Formats: sequence, structure tokens, C-alpha cells
Amino acid sequence: VTHMVMWNQTNEDSLFDSQSDVAFLKSLTEHLQKKFHIDPNKTFLAGFSNGGGMTYTLICQTGNLFKAGAIVAGLAEAEILNDCARHPKPIIHIHGADDSIAPISPERELTQGSTQVGAKDSVEFFANLNDLVTVETNQVTESALQRIYKPQSGGAEVQYYRIENHGHVWPGRAIEVKKGMDNSGLNATELIWDFFSTL
Repeated sequence: VTHMVMWNQTNEDSLFDSQSDVAFLKSLTEHLQKKFHIDPNKTFLAGFSNGGGMTYTLICQTGNLFKAGAIVAGLAEAEILNDCARHPKPIIHIHGADDSIAPISPERELTQGSTQVGAKDSVEFFANLNDLVTVETNQVTESALQRIYKPQSGGAEVQYYRIENHGHVWPGRAIEVKKGMDNSGLNATELIWDFFSTL
């Protein structure tokens, strides 16, 4: 029996003891929303690395169960985006340009034959679900560039942070900052919370 110790973001249930993480997380979220009277408009997703890829999968495949998603150093699968529900969703994506585990770009073939999409392309997929967007670019720290994709009417805002000289690290995590692995000047947790709190 093969056991995969990661999220099943590609819906390849046969590799995960015939278990669907989408079905599990959807059921768990619905249960918690019902039990604790949680508004789906106040239910958010965040994930790092494979968890970021799983965030993209859940945003695409669970309708309005989640209001928005945050991805740090994670990549979407091309097949997931191709079959993604075509309604705007607020997304914030934070990624290091030197990430060797989840390379920021370009697309790459995986061992199972699926393809991961570059970070900017994934972000722009969601930005383009809006009818029209304006793009605002800000140099927020010495190494971090922010792009904000603002819908001109309705729709959903999408944000993208590209961090130069930054690897597969959660920005602002104290231990990485202390070890010199993170000089981004960003705190991903605070950025994500601020983004979600405006929705």
C-alpha cells in the first residue's frame, strides 16, 4: 500500500489510498460551518507549498464554500485551472523568485504527468476571471514587488508578491529571519490577514 504524506491536490485518489482530500476538506468545512454557524463569506483558505497548491484546488472545486484563498510558495496544477469554476475569487499569492522546491516559473512537468503552472500565471488566471482589471505595481520592500489586480466593476481583487533572493520560506517566520534565510521584509501572516479582513 502506497502512502503519500502530502495533500492530494491533483485529485489522483489512487495514489492516496483512494481518498479524496477535496471531499474530506469540503465535508469538514461544511460540518464546521453548520456546527459553529460560520458564514461561508467569512471562511478562508491559506496554505504553504503543497498546501498552497491544495488551496488553489479547493478554490476551484468547492464553489462558494470559501470566500478567498492565500497561497505561499505553492503552485496550481494546469489541469485544475483548466477545469476551474469560472467565477472571480479573491486570491493573494506570495512567492520567492529563488524557490527551488516550487519554482516560481515556468511550467514544469511532474512525475505523474501533470503540469504545475508558474506563480504569476496562476495569479493572472484568477485576475482574468474579472471582466476588466487595472494593475497597480508597488515596490513594498527592497526585495518584494507587489502587483494588485483590481476589478473595474464587481469581481474580486487579486494580489501577487514576488520576492527576489528568496527561497521556499514563509516570509516573516521568526526562525528563518533569525537564520538569515528570510530578508524579505514581509510578514506573510499579517499580509494575508489584512487581505482577508477587507473582504
